[in-house]
Order: sequence, then structure tokens, then C-alpha cells
Amino acid sequence: MIIGLQHVALVVSDLARARQFYGEHLGMEELPRPASFAFGGAWLRAGGQEIHLLDAADTDARAGWEGRGPSYDVGRTTHMAF
Repeated sequence: MIIGLQHVALVVSDLARARQFYGEHLGMEELPRPASFAFGGAWLRAGGQEIHLLDAADTDARAGWEGRGPSYDVGRTTHMAF
């Protein structure tokens, strides 16, 4: 079995600035997000790798926070997915 990294999710304090950095400066392609997601964010891809930006305003897991709170149970925290 081969395991690969599917995406890394980052909680960001400024979604517009993060979207600009990853999209415009690094040239990542923005992807559509599921319409059922009721929190702010942006999904971007480069090659087979993705980064999911999660708006800190819509989660209790602040940018850079290492604690475990309610957002942990629904994936709205910084995480990696294989």
C-alpha cells in the first residue's frame, strides 16, 4: 500500500491575504469547496498536493493554536490528511 499526503489544512487569521499568497505568489490553483461547508476557507492545489485554508473567524482553533477544542472533532483545525 502506498500512502500519500492528500492535503494540509491551516487555520489562517487573514483568509484574503493567505489566498493571495498561495494563489497569486505561489501559483496554486483554487478549487471549488463543497457548498455544504458553512465556514470560510479556500482550497488550493499544486500538482497532486492540496492546502486547505480555514478562516480562523469560523473556528475556535485560532491560527497557530495547538490546543484541542470543539473544532478538533469536525476537522476545523490545522491538520494533515493522508
